[in-house]
Amino acid sequence: MKKNGFTKVEVIIMIIISFIAIIIATPIISNLMKDATKSTFKSNAKMLIHQIEYEVLSNDSFDPNLLNVDNLSDYGFENDNYSTLIVREIDNMIYVQIEGDLMWNNLIVCGTLKDMMVLDEKDKELCIIP
Repeated sequence: MKKNGFTKVEVIIMIIISFIAIIIATPIISNLMKDATKSTFKSNAKMLIHQIEYEVLSNDSFDPNLLNVDNLSDYGFENDNYSTLIVREIDNMIYVQIEGDLMWNNLIVCGTLKDMMVLDEKDKELCIIP
């Protein structure tokens, strides 16, 4: 009589191999997700700088140095994912430092359009705004 199926040993070996594959894949996927989150936060900050630059060009009385999380929505900007925002215009360049909230909790983005970095909150001292 012929039996179809796996023996107990074969099933145990398959479970062990699957478990090892999961252990190897989890940190890789976690790092990919963290990198994607940082990239999205950086893109969002660059879009904010573009919005600020547009407002500066279209409204002579607009002073970007006065922007903060509390008044950001007054100018039509979204502030849902920011806990802190510092904006400086120096030599016609917009510098930002944004501390993330909710979606970007424990992340900080700082710099200009051309020179921007995203850091973990523990590395906050590396963000220097002139």
